[in-house]
Amino acid sequence: MKKLIIFILFAFVFAGCDDSTKIDSCGDGIVDPDEECDLDNMGGVSCSSMGYYDGNITCGDDCKLVYNCSERCGDGQINGNETCDGTNITISDCTEITGSDYVSGTVTCASNCQYDISQCVSEGCGNGVIDDNEDCEESDLNGGTCADFGFGGGILTCNRSCQFDTSGCIHTFNQITAGSWHYCGLDTNGNAWCWGSNIERQIGDGNPDEHRTEPSPVFMPQGISFRQISAGEFHTCAVDTDDRIWCWGLNSSGQLGTGDTNSSSVPVPLFDVYDGINPVTFTQVSAGAYHTCAISSDQNLWCWGDNTQKQVQNSSSSQSVLPTKYFAPGILFVEAGGFFNFAASSMTVAWGSNSNGELGIGSTGAPQGSFITHPAVFFQQLSCGSYHSCGLRTSGEAQCWGKNDSGQIGNGTESYYVFVMTDITLPLNVTFTSVQAGAYNHSCGVTDTGKVYCWGDNGWGHLGNGGNISSSGPVSIEHPEDISFMEVATGYSSTCALDSNREVWCWGENSDGELGDGTQTSSPIPVKVLMPQPLPF
Repeated sequence: MKKLIIFILFAFVFAGCDDSTKIDSCGDGIVDPDEECDLDNMGGVSCSSMGYYDGNITCGDDCKLVYNCSERCGDGQINGNETCDGTNITISDCTEITGSDYVSGTVTCASNCQYDISQCVSEGCGNGVIDDNEDCEESDLNGGTCADFGFGGGILTCNRSCQFDTSGCIHTFNQITAGSWHYCGLDTNGNAWCWGSNIERQIGDGNPDEHRTEPSPVFMPQGISFRQISAGEFHTCAVDTDDRIWCWGLNSSGQLGTGDTNSSSVPVPLFDVYDGINPVTFTQVSAGAYHTCAISSDQNLWCWGDNTQKQVQNSSSSQSVLPTKYFAPGILFVEAGGFFNFAASSMTVAWGSNSNGELGIGSTGAPQGSFITHPAVFFQQLSCGSYHSCGLRTSGEAQCWGKNDSGQIGNGTESYYVFVMTDITLPLNVTFTSVQAGAYNHSCGVTDTGKVYCWGDNGWGHLGNGGNISSSGPVSIEHPEDISFMEVATGYSSTCALDSNREVWCWGENSDGELGDGTQTSSPIPVKVLMPQPLPF
């Protein structure tokens, strides 16, 4: 349900579907959907990738991984290059650190199993001169900033040891995305963070707790960074910098694309697929309610997961646990909705459920497994909710269509359905640069002046205007005057927006921590998300 702004350039050819993934048996050296490994092929899993220093992983006769790993940070033992581990510290104070000139101070153990020397005091520290063994002196940071340490913002300080203290630095986001009751963002280093509901493990941090009230670090695979992320109803997917897809969360319909229906609390790679003899790589992924679609590097369309409304393939199958290819070259971007999809190339196409007019074809009707074309309609950005859609035409018009029981189409009415693509009734001198269809029954847009407007249901205050009265037309959110927004993400009954400082503000329902402010208190006006502090090493 994450928007992408891309220009429409290429041609489109339509045909049927083809599942090009072949499944073999245990012992052939290929890791199949029901296998964790096969012979010497461990599927990329190793002891080091799991954070261990020693040991090995082998493959059993049943093609299941056999773990023989040992020694890691956090096991309470001082291993390898560790200087400490938890409460296991072999020195009593800073003066005992080998090779240091500390004259006093208390040593603790940092999360990376190295001494935390932030309370250590060096001889000469505090004399106002930055000596050779010092980073800084009190307020003199020698030109250092949080950005020097890979952070997006925050305040760098100087500790009592005249060393840089990054505890006041924060990770800022390049991108945010909304599921129904959870949100995720990518920081400037390509690490993913999520907050809100974790009832189906869609946060991805490996912890089964039901919710997160502030951004929690997704368990990133070793050496992997993400460049695009998309949150679905109860699952999340991302594309890494090597053009591979990883997903986590609920997998009851195969929406993770791993070849099975096993859910995961950490990112797992998409099942390897081939187009002929060539491995398929991807440029974009979009997570729907219980299915997922993606665009491959050669601009073809692939989908997997729930198929009850023919949103994955034109067949009677209820689901596809493996990526299925549509013969539709020239696709530039895809948006997965509740039980339907839109894609764009030289024209706009839609398929799947049309029970609420979400395909924009002028009527409701049975699910459409074949592409419904809008030949003369060109979108630079699209967003699909559960039962309605919104988009920004290349010609500039902002439009919505589909279910309208709460005025989420934004045309000034609350007629139950709007079957055709309809202009949003904009306030005077307002121009949208993007629009987002909420997961249920509200919508929002960002203007060319950095303002956010929302419309539709407002029962939880998720229109952000300080009240709870619904609106069938755009209303401006309340926010500090010096804040300008770049991006908005709309959940079920909450909304978040990314400001020009790349920090996040949220409003609406907060029962599961959707607002990310450390509480579960709902708010009808934007509150600032607790932006992530330094990640443990």
